[in-house]
Amino acid sequence: MHFRHPLDLGGLYFSLNMFQPLFGLTLLLTLNLAKGSFSEQNLELLMSLTIGLGISLMLLFGTFLLLMNKEYRDSFFSMETGQQMARKNFLEGTDPMKADLFFNHKIYWLPIREKAAAWLQEGWTTWEDDKPDWFTDVWKSRIPADMKPAANRKVAAEADNDTALDVGGGEEHGRRRSVVEMISGQKAAKSKVMPAAGGEAKKEFDAAEFIREVNQRGTIGM
Repeated sequence: MHFRHPLDLGGLYFSLNMFQPLFGLTLLLTLNLAKGSFSEQNLELLMSLTIGLGISLMLLFGTFLLLMNKEYRDSFFSMETGQQMARKNFLEGTDPMKADLFFNHKIYWLPIREKAAAWLQEGWTTWEDDKPDWFTDVWKSRIPADMKPAANRKVAAEADNDTALDVGGGEEHGRRRSVVEMISGQKAAKSKVMPAAGGEAKKEFDAAEFIREVNQRGTIGM
C-alpha cells in the first residue's frame, strides 16, 4: 500500500490507480464472457454492477475535485512525485520551505545533500541570532551531525560528554572532585603566611599540626 501513496506515484498515477480495480474487474468479465464461464443471467448482473460501480466512482471523484480548493486540483494530474517536489521546494523556495526538507526521509534530499549542507553552513549563525519560527530544537534534531556547522558540532559534542559524565559516572566524579578539593584546601591552609615584624614572612600557627608534633615527640621519648 505504501507504494500506492501519491508522494511515491505522483498525482496522475495516484488518480489512475483509484480506477485500477474497476479496470481489472471489467477485463475479468470480458475474458470470462469469451470463455462462456457465466450464464447469461449472471453475466448481465455482473456487468450492471460493474457499470454502476464505475459511474459512482467517477461521480464521487468529480464531486471531490469540484468542491476542493482550486489551487490543489492540478496536483491530482501532475506527474511530479513527492521526492521531486521536496527537492524543487528547497532549490526554488524560501528559507522556511528549505527547512521543511529535513522533515522528510533522507532519501528525499540525498541527491542535493551538498547544497543543503552549504545552505546550513551559510545561514546557521544568522538563524542563531534572528531565531526564526522554524529554527527550533525539534528542527535542529532533524539535521545530521555531520551537516551542522563545525562550531555547533563541537558544542554538541561537549554537551554530550558532560551528560555522559553526569549520568554514567556522576557520583564517582563528584567524590573524586571532593577529595581533590579537600586535599587542596588542606595544603592551602598549611601554606598560609603572615607578615611579621621586620618585613619577614612568618607561617601562620596551625593547631592541628602542633598537636601532631607533640604527640610524635612524646612517642619518641617513650
